Amino acid sequence: MLLSAKAGDATHNHPLDKTCLKRRNRQIQDNLHLVRPIARHYAQQTGLESDDLLQVGCLGLIKAYNRYDAQRGAPFPSFAKPHIRGAILHFLRDRVGLIRLPRAVEERAMQMARSSEGSALSPADALMVDHYRSKQHWVEFNDELLDDTAQAMDLVERSETWSRVNKLFRNLGKDDQCALQMVVIDGMSLRQTAQLVGVSAMTVQRRVKRGLNTIAKKLNAAQPEA
Repeated sequence: MLLSAKAGDATHNHPLDKTCLKRRNRQIQDNLHLVRPIARHYAQQTGLESDDLLQVGCLGLIKAYNRYDAQRGAPFPSFAKPHIRGAILHFLRDRVGLIRLPRAVEERAMQMARSSEGSALSPADALMVDHYRSKQHWVEFNDELLDDTAQAMDLVERSETWSRVNKLFRNLGKDDQCALQMVVIDGMSLRQTAQLVGVSAMTVQRRVKRGLNTIAKKLNAAQPEA
């Protein structure tokens, strides 16, 4: 991945002359192995082309190189991975549709998120709280936080969780997906859903429970690639 020097470009706050350009290109080439597994992981999660995510990840790698300060003590690979993941996640946020909760349900999730420490939540409530917390982390995710490697990795993992939940939701059976959409996401009652779908409220409840359990089991079994 060779990059040409342009007026105003900078590497480590110095003009990007030919020597700096060669050094940066060599560093990028030497660390492409950091991008490939991350791009492949998210391609499998989303169904997008791995090559597209590889290009986006390379932009994150370049940003990491431009911001890296060896004096802070973090090895470059550890510093670069959050930038690579962050670049891909921002790309996915803009291009992969996420499940959105209606305002009333999201307000309820916000209230539960503030009062749920140390308390047990139902599966449906836990899913809404997870969505709310993940959304907050999307808002707070920025380049300044990426300078703190440990904090950045935590934010990346939390943001990634909702992407996996969304993918698992889309892979549910049609009946279970419909029940979750109407009851958990749209906030409808079991009775309202049952009337619209043409089944009993008990059947809707079983479908919701089955769908939530399926998502929970697969989410717990998933092991994101480091």
